[in-house]
Amino acid sequence: MQLLRSLTAAAVRAHDGVAGPIARALAATLALAPALSLLFAVSGAVPAYVAVGAMTLLVFIILLAGLLLLRIAQVPDMSTAAAWVLGTFATAMTVYALVACFRMPAAAAFAVYALVVVGWSLVLGKRAARPASFDAAEWAALLLCGAVTIMWCWDVAEAPQVLERSGRLQAWVDFLIHGGVISQLGDVRAAGRGSIDLVDVPAAPYHYASYVLPAIFAQPLDLPGLGGDVDIGSRRG
Repeated sequence: MQLLRSLTAAAVRAHDGVAGPIARALAATLALAPALSLLFAVSGAVPAYVAVGAMTLLVFIILLAGLLLLRIAQVPDMSTAAAWVLGTFATAMTVYALVACFRMPAAAAFAVYALVVVGWSLVLGKRAARPASFDAAEWAALLLCGAVTIMWCWDVAEAPQVLERSGRLQAWVDFLIHGGVISQLGDVRAAGRGSIDLVDVPAAPYHYASYVLPAIFAQPLDLPGLGGDVDIGSRRG
């Protein structure tokens, strides 16, 4: 009987600690991922089910990382929007650091990072207080953010389809430059070879971390750099 009580108490503690950030990240993912998945699918670069899977995974890991960092900072009650901003920054900087230091493509670096984040959530959750729950107000706010993102990015999202039909790229010329940087970070053939402009020459200082999130999908989805920037990079903020 004592053993049963101990096991029950352990299960309750595990649920209160672990399910908190994971459940909150999952709930927020259900609010954010549909909009980003729709924009990715509109590009025509990948089938709709692939777009949904890719965006759901990315959004969940970013949110979970942000929620964990808020707990480390002892402000777990801050909004999920704060977790999204913090998680995006942490994910981009960490994945880029792995790419730069270990000369691996962004997809491999993100896989390592995602495993660490999930493992960290399981370990940290057992020792920390349960964070605030995800309420209806946050749901509504994130859904509104998703709707505004769709309106703001729709024209750019469908740029690859328009380019294929008409030969006209309805996006800023900067996207061509950004596409090269994304290929430099995400293409397995470019891993460890320095600048995309001149092979085996060290890359010049630049804000590369801002391009690493679309680069994550370059190799596994066979996504070209320009497509990655138009499809994913344009709404990374």
